[in-house]
Amino acid sequence: MFLLGCVGIILLDLAVDRTRPRSLRVSFGGAGAVPVVIAYAMAMLFLRIKIPDYLW
Repeated sequence: MFLLGCVGIILLDLAVDRTRPRSLRVSFGGAGAVPVVIAYAMAMLFLRIKIPDYLW
């Protein structure tokens, strides 16, 4: 889950580069946001399994 989040952050960093075409930046942004959200959801799920009353 950490590797997935890191890949998402790297793709989001590539999406910020102004020298790339707009369509490629949008693709990198979408492809980077999805893994970050999935990694966050997986981390929260892991914490809720290990600590049942976490953030409730």
